[in-house]
Formats: sequence, structure tokens, C-alpha cells
Amino acid sequence: MLLPLISAVSAAVLLLIGYGLLLTGTALGFAGSVRSAGWVLAVVAVAAAAVGLPALPRAVPDRAGEPDGARGPVSAADVARARRRWHRALLERGVLPYLRRRLPDSLAP
Repeated sequence: MLLPLISAVSAAVLLLIGYGLLLTGTALGFAGSVRSAGWVLAVVAVAAAAVGLPALPRAVPDRAGEPDGARGPVSAADVARARRRWHRALLERGVLPYLRRRLPDSLAP
């Protein structure tokens, strides 16, 4: 669902720039091109939203139909424990191997 959002914001920016240049009377050729690009992006945003919005209800998880193994509320201790495990895994599998590869062989443990 990023395409409609990004294209709509881009369209708004380009249209503001294009019509701003048109109002000031400077760079009329460029203003026309920017306005055209803005309108094209507006059409893209509408088309992407029209395609994406009907699919949205199917993408949202149905809470009433959760599987039997679904967990209930998570305690703060579980969150803290998961965070510690994630930090350790990040350190052991990501940061340390990266630093060891960059460390000169003479300094390696």
C-alpha cells in the first residue's frame, strides 16, 4: 500500500511546484511539464488505490478465526527476555562476524 501514498505525495508536490511556477510566470515550459507529471502521478495514485483497497480486507488478519495455538497477551517479562535474546543473536550473528572480518589478522583472537 505504499504505491498510492508515495505517488499521491509526489503528485501533490509536483502540482504545487507546477502551479506555483505558473502563478509566478517563470519557466512556463517547465511548469507545464511538472504539472503534467503531477497529474500522471495523481492518476497512478488513484489507480493503485482502486486496485489495492479491495484487497485490503483479505490482508487484514481475522482475530476471530485465530488458530488454536494462538497466544494471549504477552507479559513484560516475555518481551524483555525476547529482546535480550534478539540483542544477543544480533551481536553473535551480525556485529561480531562483521567486525572479525574487518579486523586485521594480527589482531584477531
